[in-house]
Amino acid sequence: MAENERKKRILIVEDEKRISQLLEVNLMMAGYECETASDGELGLRRALEGDFDLILLDQIGRASC
Repeated sequence: MAENERKKRILIVEDEKRISQLLEVNLMMAGYECETASDGELGLRRALEGDFDLILLDQIGRASC
């Protein structure tokens, strides 16, 4: 990566901590900058405040609504 290029930023919205950590570690090892949110409300706030290239969303079950 060129010195003036910024890393692509990914927001991971996932309520299961183990899955979130697995995604974050693997994406960071692949050269991405990651941020996580443990629920939809926090994810929405971070998405609106941040400049993300990609947002990965957990599929929300009916019980979570």
